[in-house]
Amino acid sequence: MMHSPTINVGGRKRKPVGRAQVGARKSSEAFGKPGAVEKKGREGENWCEKVESWYAEAEKLKERKGASSWENRSDTRTNTSRRSEVKDMMDGMRRMMRAQALPEPGVFDGEGDFGEFKRAFLLKYNNVTEGPEEMVAILEDKFLKGPAKTLFKTLPNRHNRSIKSLFEEFEQKLRKRQGDSRTKALNEFENLRKSPNQKMWEYLIDVEKWSRKAYPGVDEGNLSQMRTTKLMMAVKDNENLHNLLIMKRLDYSIEKQYENLKNVVLQQEQEKRQSLKKVRSESKSLRDTLFC
Repeated sequence: MMHSPTINVGGRKRKPVGRAQVGARKSSEAFGKPGAVEKKGREGENWCEKVESWYAEAEKLKERKGASSWENRSDTRTNTSRRSEVKDMMDGMRRMMRAQALPEPGVFDGEGDFGEFKRAFLLKYNNVTEGPEEMVAILEDKFLKGPAKTLFKTLPNRHNRSIKSLFEEFEQKLRKRQGDSRTKALNEFENLRKSPNQKMWEYLIDVEKWSRKAYPGVDEGNLSQMRTTKLMMAVKDNENLHNLLIMKRLDYSIEKQYENLKNVVLQQEQEKRQSLKKVRSESKSLRDTLFC
């Protein structure tokens, strides 16, 4: 069995101290020093405060980023809205300029081709009015008259319906009415004859009126032929005039025959009227001379 060596120090014998004992002693001395534990506690508290401060800064940074992102999104939406408004305004101006360049539709009175009138009206006003009420107001005030205007005003709820729906119903009623009117016009034109005492210009007014009503879609060439036939029938009892018209007829195209032959007939009638007036005037003068 081995014994620890002893050391003689100052006349006193002591055992040598080991490393473990030195470490334990230093540790006990450290804990035994006043304020050592308090210092370590403060250092822990400071560390926690730093961590909490880091978390707080991180949260603030997130909030700032979130706010910035929201502002960016808000600015983006605002810019998009402004661009959309400008685009809508420019589109509206372009529609107005195109509409101004188009010709005005003619006034429709119930006669003629409604399809052509409808096409011209919609091209001009369909894309520049605010709604059906405004379009109906323009239509009634500026472009319908007579029987057509009266018929259009009979359409139910016309200020709140689409113009397409109104035109469809109006066209159906108009077609029925025009069909009845055309049947009457056809009969009138077919049976039209110049009466013995009727002036030629009065008769030709009727010829033009009823031919236009009876054949609204006929081209000028066919219409001229039909009117010329009526004119030739009216002068058949006047052989000289009838033969003159036959010869003159060959000088003109079909489209111009009626107007030119009408001028010949009216001129002949005017000359005849002047001649009769002159004869009557001379006869009156002669009678006055004889009885003076």
